[in-house]
Amino acid sequence: LVESGSQWDDFIRLLCDSLHLAFIDICPIPAVSSATGCGSPNLHLFGSDVHKCKLQRANWGTVSAIFQVLRNILKRLSQEENEELVDVYLESVNSTLAKVPWCRLDTMFSHQHGSGERNS
Repeated sequence: LVESGSQWDDFIRLLCDSLHLAFIDICPIPAVSSATGCGSPNLHLFGSDVHKCKLQRANWGTVSAIFQVLRNILKRLSQEENEELVDVYLESVNSTLAKVPWCRLDTMFSHQHGSGERNS
């Protein structure tokens, strides 16, 4: 990993952008709801148009595969002695996870399982 240099940054960002796009394809983000605070008024997608086009058919298998790759990279990073690589990885993954529409996913799954509303 150390030998790959700046390509490492690009690869991690590509994986994270792919994960973000897959989530967006699976559960489109509506405009911000004043009632729930869910949504995204300024949704910015990353990556090339070709990349976006290829992920238009993303599903939970796509998300799972990307997480598996990210997990394997993290396992490998734990064997490296380069904090810069770990920092790039963590920054990219944390940034991506912060953009995931968690409230939208929660709503989607609660409706799929018949509850319609979240129990408090």
